[in-house]
Amino acid sequence: MVTKKLVVVGVAMSLCVGVARAQTVETNSFADINRMATLWEVDSLQVSPLANGQYPSIGAGTNLWQFTFPSGNINSDGDEDIEMGIDSSGTGKNGGNQNYSPIHTEVINQTSGQVTHLNSLSGKQARTHGIFRFYTEHLGERQFEIHPITEVDTNNGGTFVFDSDYHSNIIADPNATTHASSTLVDAVNGSEQLTPR
Repeated sequence: MVTKKLVVVGVAMSLCVGVARAQTVETNSFADINRMATLWEVDSLQVSPLANGQYPSIGAGTNLWQFTFPSGNINSDGDEDIEMGIDSSGTGKNGGNQNYSPIHTEVINQTSGQVTHLNSLSGKQARTHGIFRFYTEHLGERQFEIHPITEVDTNNGGTFVFDSDYHSNIIADPNATTHASSTLVDAVNGSEQLTPR
């Protein structure tokens, strides 16, 4: 019995030391983590409370991340980044810990026609739909990501209506095979840290 207690105490002490060393500002509650675990295909409005909880100086209260800010080009991996903001002036679009939005979205395997269309939506009220992930792909990044985007809806003045479909863009992505597995390992073991906002 004493041995079991010592093991439990030892594990608890190791966890506490690890948490203190990481100096993270991530404050996802158990309910937030549980909610993220149940998400699959979402829209940016559904993810808004998670971003507000992590970045209260940007999205305090009930702000919805419903304004799109496309990068305007096709990245080297064939994708286009779309940062979400809480208003048409772009509040929050560069507010994450790596100067991206806390809600970062991407259309994969973009075409030039799709880039042109998405650019026309810059600063407009829209919601992106797609596959949810808590993003840790690149060193130091932490964000709520909708990647790949499957659909975009725009607001017609009172309600969101269908605008564009990106399901056909979803094909095998060779870029995914080039990232080191150490990036994910570092995200879990505490060696990657967040910059307080």
